[in-house]
Amino acid sequence: MQGRAVASSLGLCVCVSWLLAGCAADTGEAPSEAVGEARAAARPDRSFTVDFSGCSEMASLTPVPVANVRDKVPAGYALANEAAGTTFIVVRIAHCSGMAIDGEADGAGTVAQVGVNLVSPDGTGDINNYTLWYYTTSRALFQKLKRVGIDEAQWTPGIDYRYTASGPGAPRLDITVPGNPAFTVGGPVTATGGPVPFTANWWGDRGDERVRMNTTLPAIGFGGATMSLTTSPRSKLGRVLGSGAATFPIFDSYNEFAGAHMVVEQR
Repeated sequence: MQGRAVASSLGLCVCVSWLLAGCAADTGEAPSEAVGEARAAARPDRSFTVDFSGCSEMASLTPVPVANVRDKVPAGYALANEAAGTTFIVVRIAHCSGMAIDGEADGAGTVAQVGVNLVSPDGTGDINNYTLWYYTTSRALFQKLKRVGIDEAQWTPGIDYRYTASGPGAPRLDITVPGNPAFTVGGPVTATGGPVPFTANWWGDRGDERVRMNTTLPAIGFGGATMSLTTSPRSKLGRVLGSGAATFPIFDSYNEFAGAHMVVEQR
């Protein structure tokens, strides 16, 4: 229950409304309801689903000054703890033995997400984050994300996710994420606890389009971790962190889950 308790204490939830703007006619009158419905029907449905199976992950939060990230998150979002002048960067990297996109098997894969923690405008989700970078070893997932409006997505087949079960300092998790910005993260981890349900929302905007990546985990076991991140201090991530290195004093976890269902859709 550690993960749910921490998420609740930080108020880490967000879901936002999505309005499709229509153009007024030359007469100055607003478009009729029928016209609005016709435009919505004409827009292609770019939503899709991903099912993950046999997964483990790290998911951790580190504090940064609001000034480091406020201009990277659209004004319509409220940052967690914003009034105090410090918010949180979320680093989440998951490796799964199986992935299926819209029901079609895509094999094993890894996703790495870096984002800014958000306050929920409408109370959905156990944690909500705005996406700064999204890396995936799956080319099909990358293409789907780009098409739906997640411009932050990168196809990164070289992600190296290494769990060491025995030996000095084990168990241990070490991850190398190439791409832009590149970073490494690693450290000792502990066994996961009893499974609990959990829902995570990650958001991204393209112009006036807003996209939600909603992942439902029916049963996830939260464990402990002591992770350290390194990156170039001159990289985009280094400038966000204010350093080339970071630890995760706010929340640091190693987790396991048998399955998860993600719905990616415009809101």
